[in-house]
Amino acid sequence: MTLTTGAKNSLRDALEVTGARKDTMPAEHARCLFKLSEALRQVPGSEAEALEARKEAERLLFLRAPGCTLDTGDESTYDGMVEISWR
Repeated sequence: MTLTTGAKNSLRDALEVTGARKDTMPAEHARCLFKLSEALRQVPGSEAEALEARKEAERLLFLRAPGCTLDTGDESTYDGMVEISWR
């Protein structure tokens, strides 16, 4: 198992947890999607899945912060919206 595969699996597990609560935890779910998109970008042939995860992360980010002008490609944008105990 490569680091990317391990990260991918861990992030998919995290998505199950936050996905069940995405109505009350949209920032946490968006952060997991963003991190998954970053991991998938490193896996050949996963570019389409990475793009879909990134689009959903951005959609949730803008639902949480409609006027957000922060860089949606920067991890700190998502980190700043998530309670420290969830990072």
